[in-house]
Amino acid sequence: MKLIPISIVSILLLLPLWGCSAEHNDSLPATVSKLDNLIRIPADIQPIYDITIQKDIDIGNINIEKELMGGINDIAVDDSGRVYLADTQQKTIHVFSSDGQFLQNLGRRGSGPGEFGHIFDMKIQGNRLFAFDPTLYRINYYSLETMSFDRVEGLFFQDWSDIQNIDQASPVKFYDWGGDNNMLIGFRQIMGPNIYYYIVKNSNHRTNIISNPIIIQKQDRESELIVKFGNVEIPVTPPFARKSLIAVSKDRHIFSAWTDLFLIKEYDPEGVYLRAWYYPYNNQPLTQADLDSFAASMGLKSNIQRALDGNKLPSSWPALYNMKIDDQGRFWISTVIKDHSKTEWWVLEKDGTLLARFTWLRGQSIEEIKNNYLYTIETDLENGLQKVGRYRIKMH
Repeated sequence: MKLIPISIVSILLLLPLWGCSAEHNDSLPATVSKLDNLIRIPADIQPIYDITIQKDIDIGNINIEKELMGGINDIAVDDSGRVYLADTQQKTIHVFSSDGQFLQNLGRRGSGPGEFGHIFDMKIQGNRLFAFDPTLYRINYYSLETMSFDRVEGLFFQDWSDIQNIDQASPVKFYDWGGDNNMLIGFRQIMGPNIYYYIVKNSNHRTNIISNPIIIQKQDRESELIVKFGNVEIPVTPPFARKSLIAVSKDRHIFSAWTDLFLIKEYDPEGVYLRAWYYPYNNQPLTQADLDSFAASMGLKSNIQRALDGNKLPSSWPALYNMKIDDQGRFWISTVIKDHSKTEWWVLEKDGTLLARFTWLRGQSIEEIKNNYLYTIETDLENGLQKVGRYRIKMH
């Protein structure tokens, strides 16, 4: 008997999922059919498990030092389950234990070391927490062992004036990049069409770019509305605008998506394309009722309506809203459904296996999935106060 080499057997087994044959390519969008190593998720795929997501505790929404906690701009969760909330009103980071008890604050309002003018983005980096202050253009670091201020690193743009891509750009995304004081920072061009991601090294209280662009993502400038309020023009991003999504795994692989399609691309730490996942999602049509509802929700309906009338609008909603990677390396992808008060989340393995699927209120923004818990930012519609909800995840 003639034996088929194992490598060929593997290819034959993967053919149903990988879009390699000519007969399948005809049904793919042109931008998708050109991709190598494409994993096609079947249109009729069903989840392996049922999923139960049950609220465990509420965190925050309490009186801290005789002042109500303000708006939550970002959250972070460490390996022990402690939760860190960036308070945009008090300009501090509230720290809570794994059972939801308030422990202490990190930082305060001010311009000294460890203080904030604003807190934009937080991440856990090894045994430290870093938080970016866009007002003072610097990053404060705090030790998770001593729960105290560690150091501050400034972002000095004059050092980068010769880098054309970010000469007129703002840092908007921050990711741990494997220790050694390195991080991946995304710079959004103020007037340009792209977001450029560079590896940045912090040393001697300064930040230095040590790579070429690792990945470049695009922005949706066409759907941005310029709304006039008196003599002032304000850019407004409508909910049906497309955007770029990004997630970074523990092994520094980058996952990128453009929300018009259910298409996730994977890149290695050097920015080299590896493979992609595609599902033939049917985007919801964008109706006049949707436009009227959006205009009404903004308060000044006539102003928004004039901006809508003057723009070239898409015919449909995006396919995706958001994308996360949990601490087990699974994808959590939220999709746009007919009921725009909700999203449908997909939990996928990296081989394209659909583990679970569930609907979730859009107003309860999922920010973190870690330690078999899901963490959301929730707003009380009556008083506007925010809190973090922690939910236990069970797949069965």
